[in-house]
Amino acid sequence: MQMLDLIRCRSEYSSEEQNPAEYWRRISTEMNLLYVISFLLTAKKENAENCLEKTLDEFIEGLGDFIEWARTRGRDAALEYAFSITKPDSDATGDEMDVSDGLFSSARDHLFRAITALPAFERFVFAMANIYGKSDTECARFLGAERWKVTIARELSEHILTAKFDEGPPSSSKPSTHCDGAYLFSLHCSTC
Repeated sequence: MQMLDLIRCRSEYSSEEQNPAEYWRRISTEMNLLYVISFLLTAKKENAENCLEKTLDEFIEGLGDFIEWARTRGRDAALEYAFSITKPDSDATGDEMDVSDGLFSSARDHLFRAITALPAFERFVFAMANIYGKSDTECARFLGAERWKVTIARELSEHILTAKFDEGPPSSSKPSTHCDGAYLFSLHCSTC
């Protein structure tokens, strides 16, 4: 794990704040979150790994505490690198959504599968609105699309995900289909 060793060396650990084991657990958690964001945006394991590697390289080239960086610039960097890998286009017609109804081991896995099955543009709009908390105007600016296309993509993705959850696996604790992103990060994803 050369990357993890570099991050540990570059991170500013303060023994007054917490014990070392807790600090390294928090680093691992933040790395996991960056991977989950990368996976949801790129929808492919290889692309998510590439995105995460580029994101972590950016931290290693800079200075500061990894945890603080991951929560701010790191998440933005993951979005930017995922965008450069995926190149979502509001006018793309070749994006086909995978609507296969497989068996999922949990509602969380079903949610991950449903999000990654969205066409790239709709997936980016959904993630930016629900995970990053961006407005339609901010999404449009970042994606280089017209605001009305973003609004339609957001509404369409939320409608599709709501419908997929209504058809999804039985679960006594289904998450809200209009998620704020916290649910996505609370558990590990067995899909990715």
